[in-house]
Amino acid sequence: MSRTIFHAALALTIAAIGALAVPAASFAFLVGAEANGELINSDRTPEQQAFALDKLKAQGVQIVRANISWRETAANCAGETALALQEHTNPCYSWGVIDNLVRLSTERKIQLLVSSSRVPAWLHPGQEDPYFVGSFTVDFDKTNEHYAAFVRAAASRYKAGSEYGTIQRWTIWNEPNSVTFWKPTPNATRYAQMYGKAAVALKTGNPAALIAPGPTGPNSTIKPVPFIAAFQAQVVKFLPKVNARKYINAWAHNPYPNNFSPNGHAKTKRSYATATSLGMAETPKLIALLDAKPITKKLPIWGTEFGWETKPDDPRPVWARQSVTRVLQAQYLADGFAYLARNPRMALGIYYGLTDNTNYEGDWQSGTFGANGIAKPSHYSYQRMVSTGGATGRKQQVIKLWGRSTIAPTKGQLVYRTAPTGLWKVVPMQKRSFDGSINANFKLTATKTWFAVRDNQKTAATKFQLVGPAQVVSAR
Repeated sequence: MSRTIFHAALALTIAAIGALAVPAASFAFLVGAEANGELINSDRTPEQQAFALDKLKAQGVQIVRANISWRETAANCAGETALALQEHTNPCYSWGVIDNLVRLSTERKIQLLVSSSRVPAWLHPGQEDPYFVGSFTVDFDKTNEHYAAFVRAAASRYKAGSEYGTIQRWTIWNEPNSVTFWKPTPNATRYAQMYGKAAVALKTGNPAALIAPGPTGPNSTIKPVPFIAAFQAQVVKFLPKVNARKYINAWAHNPYPNNFSPNGHAKTKRSYATATSLGMAETPKLIALLDAKPITKKLPIWGTEFGWETKPDDPRPVWARQSVTRVLQAQYLADGFAYLARNPRMALGIYYGLTDNTNYEGDWQSGTFGANGIAKPSHYSYQRMVSTGGATGRKQQVIKLWGRSTIAPTKGQLVYRTAPTGLWKVVPMQKRSFDGSINANFKLTATKTWFAVRDNQKTAATKFQLVGPAQVVSAR
C-alpha cells in the first residue's frame, strides 16, 4: 500500500482544540541525522558514542546514517582470501566500534542506515588514498571481489536476530559519482559492476536487508542525471536475470540544496548551475529519471544527506558565501524536511550533521550543535519543525503549513499568534499524516503571523515551554 493511500485512510481533521490519535510507531517518513566523526571513527569509545546518540535521541532522531570504514574494519586482513573474508567471524576483522554503535542505537530505539567504503591500505600497496578503487581492470576486479566479501560479512553479522544487533538499510559506497570518493575517476559502469556483486553478496548475508545504490551526490564530478542513466543501463548486466529488482530496494541520494531554501526554488532557478545536477528542489526530476527505466521504476528514495552550513568566519562577501545565518539554518532545516516528507516517494531524510568541527577552514559546519557543544537554533527546530513554505504574501491569502514534533509525533499541533508576545492559538482544520506530520491551510489576517508546534512535552530544548521555535510570515 502506498503512503498516499495511507495518508488518505489515516489522516484526521480536527477542530481548533481537538486532539489527534495516530497508531504508535507507524511513521512512514523517517527523520534522521548523520554524525560520523562522533559515532564510527576508530578511536570512539562506547561512552563517546553513547553521548552523541543521547543528543540525537533528545533531538528526536529516528534513524542514523553511518559511513562505516572497510579500511579500518579490515585493517589487519592482509593476506586473507576474499573467500575467507566473507565470514564475519574471521579474527582479522575489528568490529568493535560498529558493534557498539549497533548495540547503543538499539538500546535507544534508533534505526541505522549504513554506507560502507574506504579501501584497505593493503589491497593496493603504494596507493595512499582510501578511495582508490583501481586504474586497471585487474586492480578494480580485486577491489570489487574483496569489497563484496566485506559487505557479505557485515550483513551477516548484523542480520535480523543476530546477537550483535540489526542493520536493515545499506547503501553500496558513498557518492560514487564524485572523484572525492571514487578514484582515479568516477565510472558508472564500474560502479554498476560493484553494485551488482555487492548487492548479491549482501543479500546472501542477510536476505531481509534493504539495499540502495548510491547515495549519489547532487553536483559531483559526473552529474547525477547522466550517472544514474548510465547506471540504469549497465546494472542489469551484473544482477541475476531472475528477479533482479529484489536487489535494488530504494535509491539513495544526497539532496543538498546548495544552501538555498528548498521551497519553491525550482520555480525560479536550479539549485545548481547545471541542468544535470539534482539538488533538493529537483526531486521531481530525480523521480522522473528513476521511473524512466523498469529496473528503478517506482523505487522509494532515501534522502541520505543534506544540510546548511553556518560557518562563522567565511571571509567572502555575503553574496558569495556558502553559508547561512543560524536562524536561517533552523528555518531551512524544517523547510527541507517538509519538502521531502510531503513527497510520498521519500522514505526518509537524513540531516548532516550533529556537532561542528573546530576546523572552521576545512570542514562543513552544518551541525545542529556548534563546535563548542552548545545547541544551535536548528537543534530546537529539529525537535519541533514548522514550515510555512517560505511564504510571503498578502492579507487574506491562504498559505500551506506543515509541522511535526519529533519528540511526540502523535501529539503535536500547529499553533499561531499575530503578536510577538500574544497568546498562541491552535490552527484550525489540521490534517495529520501517517508519519505524524501535520498539514493545514491558513488565511493570513494580520501583517505578521508566527507559527510553531505545540506537543505538551516538557523538554530542555524549549526551557520547559510547550511551544517550539516559530516561523514568521510577513503579509503585505
